Amino acid sequence: MSEPRDQRRRQLFRAAGSLFESDVYETYTAAYAWASNQAAHTGLGYLAATTVAALWPWAHNHGWVLFIPYIGKEGIDLFTASRTFKGAFRIPVSELVFDSVADSCFFSIGVAFLFLSTHGWIGIAETVGLLLLAALVFGLHFMPQKRAFDKAGLPYFYRLGRYDGHFSDEIRDCINDFIAGEGQTRCLVITGKAGSGKTTFAVAVASEFTVHQKYALYLPATRVFEAVAGKKHKSESKLNEPWTIGEADIMAIDDCVEFRSPKDVQATLKDKRLIWVLSALADAAAVSAAIESAFGPIKVIEVDKLHYKPPPM
Repeated sequence: MSEPRDQRRRQLFRAAGSLFESDVYETYTAAYAWASNQAAHTGLGYLAATTVAALWPWAHNHGWVLFIPYIGKEGIDLFTASRTFKGAFRIPVSELVFDSVADSCFFSIGVAFLFLSTHGWIGIAETVGLLLLAALVFGLHFMPQKRAFDKAGLPYFYRLGRYDGHFSDEIRDCINDFIAGEGQTRCLVITGKAGSGKTTFAVAVASEFTVHQKYALYLPATRVFEAVAGKKHKSESKLNEPWTIGEADIMAIDDCVEFRSPKDVQATLKDKRLIWVLSALADAAAVSAAIESAFGPIKVIEVDKLHYKPPPM
C-alpha cells in the first residue's frame, strides 16, 4: 500500500479537520454536527434542570427525578427506531442502544452539574473532566464514522435499513457479502428508470461502508472518466477534502451513461469494490457487459423490481 493510503486511518481520527475547519460559509461536516449535538445535549440538560429547580423547589433535593423523563424519551426513540429499521437490512440493536446511551450521558452531565454543584459535590473542573471523558469514550466510536462519511463526499447520509424496498434473499445476501468484502461480486450495477431510487440505493450501500469506517468515495461518472483520462486525480487528499480516487477502496459512481476509456479506468479502479449507478439513458445491457468484462463478476440490481417507496418530502 502506498504512503498516502497509509495515512487514511490517521485522518479518520483527526477531529481538527471537522471541528475547526467547518465553516458556515462552506459546509457543516457530520463530525462537527455530532460534536455540536452532544454539546447541545449537555446544555439542554443544564437548562432543563435549572428551569425545573426554579419552578419546583422540591427538585433541588431530589434531582434524580429529572433524569427519568429524558431516559423515557430515549426509550421511546429506541423503540421507534427498532420498528423503523425492520426491513431486509436491520441495523443492530446494539448500535441504536449505544447511540441512545451517548445522548443520555451528555444530557445527564448537564443535569448532574446543576444538582451536584448545588450540594458542593462537584465543581466546574470535575464537570469538564466528565465531559472530556464522555467525549473520549463516545468520540472514539462515533467520530471516525462521521469523518469517514465526510471524506466519502456522499450527497447525504442514508442507512440501508431505511431503504424501503422488497429484496429477495439472493440480493440481500449478495449486498451483505459485498459490504463485508466477501464473495466474488466486485461490482454492483444499479439500473432503473429515472426517479426509481437508484442513487438513494447507492448512497445507502456506500453509507454502510462509512459506518464501518471504510474508505468510500462518491463521484459522478463524468468526473471519474475525466480524472482518469486526463490524469487529474491527486494522490493524497487534504484533511477537509474527500478521499482521492487512489485513496478510496470503495466507489459509488453515479449517473453512468456509457463505459468510456475502459483500459485506463480498469487500471485505476482495479483494486476497488465499485457501485455503478446507470443513467436511465444508458444501454443497461451493453454497459453492464463492459463493466463485467473490465472488472469481473457483477450483480445487476434492477431497482424498479424493488418497488422502492421514497420517504415523504
